[in-house]
Amino acid sequence: MTKRIVILILCALILPLVGSYVAAEIEDTQSSPRLALFVWLIFCIGAIALFYSAHLIAKRHYQFNAIGTLALIISLAFMSVSGWLANGAWYDYYFFSDYIKPKHTVQQHSQFPNQFLFKGKISDGAATRLIRKILNSKNVNFDKPIVLVLHSEGGSPQEAMIMAEFVTHYNIQIEVMGKCISACTRVLLASDYRYIHPRAWIGFHATYLLDDENNVTYDSPHLQFFNEQMELRLKQIGVNIFFIDNVKIQDSKGGFFPTYTRLKAEGIVNKYKKTYETEGEFPFYL
Repeated sequence: MTKRIVILILCALILPLVGSYVAAEIEDTQSSPRLALFVWLIFCIGAIALFYSAHLIAKRHYQFNAIGTLALIISLAFMSVSGWLANGAWYDYYFFSDYIKPKHTVQQHSQFPNQFLFKGKISDGAATRLIRKILNSKNVNFDKPIVLVLHSEGGSPQEAMIMAEFVTHYNIQIEVMGKCISACTRVLLASDYRYIHPRAWIGFHATYLLDDENNVTYDSPHLQFFNEQMELRLKQIGVNIFFIDNVKIQDSKGGFFPTYTRLKAEGIVNKYKKTYETEGEFPFYL
């Protein structure tokens, strides 16, 4: 009986650790904190059941009650921790793995499989996630136009440049219903088909970097490269020199926000109907 009690206690101690490992795998592979928490809870409930089984055996054969007290303390701690974890999982917080939820999402339209939405910051991995999402979607018809809807305040100029190259290579049409600011504009201008809603925000400014103390700098050789690429593309579109000068404004907290009329006059807007969705309907992210 003593051996059985020891085995039960050891299994009870190991189960939460195994559950944590399985939960971490679920978060990494399926990006589902709620499912990960549910699986971990099952393992923990099993561990508590083993503790109580060990307690019953010890009490029946040895009149030893300490294990029951320990099981009660563990149960109370489990309920307390479970409530805290459940609250975090509800808001998609990752507890068990070191996975960091990206600051952007790439979604395929449920009704129009050739239309995709990029929403959020153009952060590390944004270009790879966008490219994989579009190219790995089995129901995309590459003989028909592919539309990328942008809703972003910008981010990494490096990631935006890769996204822009992808847009150009696959002749992807761009649509903006909400906002496209900073590095996002590089992706917008990469397309030859640009739809912008009259109430959308399009914002330009010179490329900059933030150091560890959040100080802004515009002086760097590779930043100059991004600015030159932007200027080159604007000239290809046929934008006048005064517009280009405004685009170069060094204002990290604001920038140059041309009116819809100006965007049309400069040729940045050259598409006046959405490809797949009907006019007048605002998407869920707005």
